[in-house]
Amino acid sequence: MNIACQHCEVLDEGRDFKQFLDQPIFQGMIAVPVTNKQQVIQGTKSVDMVGWYPTSADLIPLGNSKGEGVKKILDYYGFSKEEAMAFGDGDNDLELLKEVGVSIAMGNGTKAVKEAASYITHSVKTDGIAYALKHFGIL
Repeated sequence: MNIACQHCEVLDEGRDFKQFLDQPIFQGMIAVPVTNKQQVIQGTKSVDMVGWYPTSADLIPLGNSKGEGVKKILDYYGFSKEEAMAFGDGDNDLELLKEVGVSIAMGNGTKAVKEAASYITHSVKTDGIAYALKHFGIL
């Protein structure tokens, strides 16, 4: 099993999500049209919704983002923003791309991601990460 999924819970129609309400939730994913954001988070005070596909979004604590996460990692390890590189393809990657020196959009990325990036590589399906790493002399 993928280590990233060892603590994931899938809430389908047959399960009662209330059993998880007393546990910290760091992120959720929801399959709804991203245009329904206000309807989804209405009444919440501490949740934000960031779309990454027209019908999929991340539910995250308000004020958190991939950008905040990478800033903490860089600070912890003593790296500057300029020493960091990140790849993104969905709008949930926009904050991440702002917080690194080299921001790379995947060729299959959204228009907003491509506009935010300092470099655009090939798509995920055509080994875009390897192509970019070779371009920057890392591979």
